[in-house]
Amino acid sequence: MKKLATILALLCAAAFAKEYEYMVQSMSYSSLGDRKQSTHLSYDAAARKLEQIRDTNSSDGLGSSYKEISYFDEKGDMVKFEVFNLDLKSGKWKKIEDYTESVKDGVTTRESNSIADDGTRNASKTVSSYDGNATQDVRYKLTKGKWQKESMNRSVKNAWDKEELTISFKWDGKSWQPKDKTEIFYDGSGEMSGYVSYEFANGAWQNSEREMLNGDRNGSYEQIRSTFEDGAWQNATMSKHELDAAKGEEIVTSFIWNDEKGAWDNMSKQTAIKKGADLNMTSYLWDEQLKDWVKSYSNGEIYDKSGERLLEQSYESNSSSGKYVYSYDERGSNTAMDIYKLDASGKWVHTGRSEATYDTAIPADSVGYGAALMMFEMPSIYAITSFKEFELKDGKPELITEQTWKYKKIK
Repeated sequence: MKKLATILALLCAAAFAKEYEYMVQSMSYSSLGDRKQSTHLSYDAAARKLEQIRDTNSSDGLGSSYKEISYFDEKGDMVKFEVFNLDLKSGKWKKIEDYTESVKDGVTTRESNSIADDGTRNASKTVSSYDGNATQDVRYKLTKGKWQKESMNRSVKNAWDKEELTISFKWDGKSWQPKDKTEIFYDGSGEMSGYVSYEFANGAWQNSEREMLNGDRNGSYEQIRSTFEDGAWQNATMSKHELDAAKGEEIVTSFIWNDEKGAWDNMSKQTAIKKGADLNMTSYLWDEQLKDWVKSYSNGEIYDKSGERLLEQSYESNSSSGKYVYSYDERGSNTAMDIYKLDASGKWVHTGRSEATYDTAIPADSVGYGAALMMFEMPSIYAITSFKEFELKDGKPELITEQTWKYKKIK
């Protein structure tokens, strides 16, 4: 729950990086009458503070309430985040987690705390400093009321703003000791072409692992991963990428090195065939007894003529098969999804349906608290107002879950 709260807060922080006209005022969720959950939000523009209260109730009488408060600076970046749990006995809010972020003289300090029922704090902080394209992160842990150094990471970025060198250290109580490092290589277009990793031992950097790409990433190529053993690089795994642009087909085969045979053994294979926007992917596993590839999973996607709207998606595995059929309104909003399963006779049986409604007066990108919208699967350019899931029993739909959203105009 706390991890989800942090994720939502970070999404929310991103949402407030610009001016918005609306925000989510409340969200509610219910499931077959057994479990009900609601979230109410309020935003204080003057204080740049967003407060969320989440209540959960279930049929067994058990319930819980959480409160999350996020604070933002003038730029819209989150600088503080707090999580509270409602103590049902006292009726008071009890802080269980907090996070703060501050910047001073170009140095960023992030501190997080989790607070146990007995009041014990599990606290850590990371201090990040920057020098051109180099970054240094030092992590501390609170021990007996004092911040103790724990680990340090240094990284350097290249012209494409991608890491080309990372080094980690651990604190031994007196000084920083090197632990491991990785050098990352890129091709002329800025795409990663390989890496070499090292471990620090016996006072020097020792080879550990490497992976290199051979060939053209836009065509056919191989990626070979090796480990350093007994003073030499030893083959470990390989993936072979084969592209037939004319057929729209790509085949990726994975191998593992067999020391006894001195050769590569087949592991798995995946084929992808793309025609326009339509895509079919099939995965295989190598059966050593049959000496052949055995299909393990397949997935197909069919789009409309524009190539933007997914009309049908199907999958098949060793244990189950399913199909999803999507419906849209005249504005292009995904309003329904029908679910089908294969029965024993190989016939598609309609087993479920999802339905969504939207407020066409509120564009989705005008909503400040965008976490709920960004995490939602049925796409629309408008703000969602309801989502219902039905299970079909004897051909009749039975409502199993329902979610609703309400919005508030803030400017």
